[in-house]
Amino acid sequence: MKFSVNWLREFVDLPPSVDALAELLTLAGVEIEGTEPRGANIDKVVVAQINASTQHPNADRLTVCEVDDGSGIKRQIVCGATNYKVGDKVSLALPGVMLPNGLQIQKSKLRGVESEGMLCSAKELGLGEDASGLLILPPDAKIGARIADLFPADTILDVEITPNRGDLLSHFGLAREIAALTNKIVGQPHRLPNQAKAHGAPALQRRGVSISALRECPFYSARKIGNLKVAPSPAWLRAKIESVGIRSINNIVDISNFVIKRRHQRSPGA
Repeated sequence: MKFSVNWLREFVDLPPSVDALAELLTLAGVEIEGTEPRGANIDKVVVAQINASTQHPNADRLTVCEVDDGSGIKRQIVCGATNYKVGDKVSLALPGVMLPNGLQIQKSKLRGVESEGMLCSAKELGLGEDASGLLILPPDAKIGARIADLFPADTILDVEITPNRGDLLSHFGLAREIAALTNKIVGQPHRLPNQAKAHGAPALQRRGVSISALRECPFYSARKIGNLKVAPSPAWLRAKIESVGIRSINNIVDISNFVIKRRHQRSPGA
């Protein structure tokens, strides 16, 4: 199972290095099968918006995009991907940058049309294995911002969870284990604001929900969230789940996966 070191750090103070953390867990019987650097700490790769797209005059499988990278200069990019639409925000590698796969980006001509950079997939940026199309960024991503600001440097731990350690199947669970091993206090980030106490009978009871086996289940709670609109996830949510290898689908699916990876608490339908 994959764990983000940055995500773990939100719950507990970690050892000073990833190697020290891996050794701590391995000696405690939680085997670390490997570590992997993650993030797009690459200069000259920025958020750009596709303002126009036309068919390449000399190639059926290429398009010519006009993009805005926040510099005030309209850039023309030849693109082979098909998973975008005009208005999408994407990652633009500018001339002069070298991508993690060793590809050097330069101004060039593709089938006779000038291209001033390259629109990138997640794999080309070292952010995942998806090379089937462009990495489509959230609508609220700021044009011209560095991709590194959206996907900060991180390290991913590949942890072997044995069948008897179901308590470690979440970031909070592994953080609690680290806290116990280092005599630290595990925290609770992102708590919901304090809410006024409800008056009268509990909401679940008013809806006819009761516990018939109090000894086996002394307490049950739930939260209902309504008036939802299916939409792309915000940048922070995409970054969280994509850091541990989960592809972003939409805000509803993504927040369910986020809760599973955070606390191993499944929501209905997840």
